[in-house]
Amino acid sequence: MSVVESTGKAAGWVRLGTQLAIDVVAPLALYYGMRAAGMNVWVSLLAGGVLPLVQTVHGIIRHRRLGRIAALMLGLMIVGTAVSLVAGSPELLMAKASWGTAVFGLWILGSLFGKGEPFLIEGLCRVIPPSQAPYWRAQWRDSAQFRHAIRLLTVWWGAAFLVDSAARVVMAYTLPLDLVPLLGVVLLVMMLAAAHYGTKRYARRKGFSFAKA
Repeated sequence: MSVVESTGKAAGWVRLGTQLAIDVVAPLALYYGMRAAGMNVWVSLLAGGVLPLVQTVHGIIRHRRLGRIAALMLGLMIVGTAVSLVAGSPELLMAKASWGTAVFGLWILGSLFGKGEPFLIEGLCRVIPPSQAPYWRAQWRDSAQFRHAIRLLTVWWGAAFLVDSAARVVMAYTLPLDLVPLLGVVLLVMMLAAAHYGTKRYARRKGFSFAKA
């Protein structure tokens, strides 16, 4: 791997780490910090949701465009919070995270029916070194076997997010509320690990690797 590719890969991991810190770690720390200070569940949850909202709005302003994913997440944040406030249910506010994973899962599956590349190719080309992206796009364009594998893996990822969504609803309405945010992060990590491991295992069985072109 060249120095340029190594630098690009490192920058990708830094961006991913920063995103996870803002979307997952910081809201979780803020929630439990406020609960320890005596704040109620409502205020703690709403405060924890401010950072991802600010990050999404900042991304829209910075890039001067409203992408599909940014628009989706912004809409879910606003509508989910508004509905939970009107309903007056802390359980519904806890379960709000399930909306995002459900819609994202459906969007992943829906990407199979469009004219462009499915979720897995689009997502892969965002995280691999730029020099490798043309290879994978060419594989998608020219290899029927590769297209079949990518479609199956896209279904796998979409189903994983839908299972995550259903589990979040069950947790929000059956477990003590203060356990739900922490268990939600554990669930997310387990789901992503399972989806990633399943993808790598299937790819090895089919004889290709996402790690190199």
